[in-house]
Amino acid sequence: MHSLEHFSSVSGLTLNPTKSNIFITGRLRDASQDILDLAPFPRGHLPVRYLGLPLASQRISENDYAPLFKSVDGFLSKWGTLKISYAGKLELIRAVIQGVQSFWLQAFPVQKYVLDRITSLCRDFLWGSKFAKVAWSDICKPKAEGGLGLRDAETWNNALLCKILWNIASKKDSLWVKWVHNIFIKQDDIWQWQPKKRYSVLFKRLAYVRELLVQKLGSHNSSMEVAMQTVCEGDNLVPSKVYDLLRLEGGCWAVLLGPHGKKESKSHSKWDCS
Repeated sequence: MHSLEHFSSVSGLTLNPTKSNIFITGRLRDASQDILDLAPFPRGHLPVRYLGLPLASQRISENDYAPLFKSVDGFLSKWGTLKISYAGKLELIRAVIQGVQSFWLQAFPVQKYVLDRITSLCRDFLWGSKFAKVAWSDICKPKAEGGLGLRDAETWNNALLCKILWNIASKKDSLWVKWVHNIFIKQDDIWQWQPKKRYSVLFKRLAYVRELLVQKLGSHNSSMEVAMQTVCEGDNLVPSKVYDLLRLEGGCWAVLLGPHGKKESKSHSKWDCS
């Protein structure tokens, strides 16, 4: 209990025994009863939901994504009964479905089969029973490139996770970031640090997106902290800028900029689904 009291004094967060549970995993299972005898709140069992998202001690399963599937399917089923133009459907997918999806994507790596399933639902909603006129990958291109401006879910997931990576790299003043540095990063440079095999999927994915950033920026910059300013506004990373960077095939950020630092675009064929 002394540790919990110390946590409260350091963090300013006071535990409410009537709304708290204790979760015991790993090596602590052998001492679970001793811990429960000391704790003023009951034992909980993972996975649980917090702010609508699943919390688990292992990789999130397909069942844990059920609320996401239910939410997306609910919106699409409701809209499917209405007469909506292609433009209207695209706006609903962009503003609502991809908004709901982003709430999950910003928290942790989402498995590809989950993203593919949601993409399939959105594709069926957009085209109905008709044959898809345009590949989804083309729809997810910017309008300047002949697309319709939707975001590719996997790339957007990586871009949002880069925000977590940047918070760690910039040592943002948060309790979680301090915990990560103290327990996992320690004295290592985050741009060189390698997660151990036993570490969570999140840390392994952060190492992966870090390498994506290094490929795009690192070969032309001596310092990643300096290079990262191209996708930041002040001290804050902007996921949309990271997305634009990551979606480039084999290029670097510089190819988006002209000689005077202004964005340049090439002509692309456009199509109309009206």
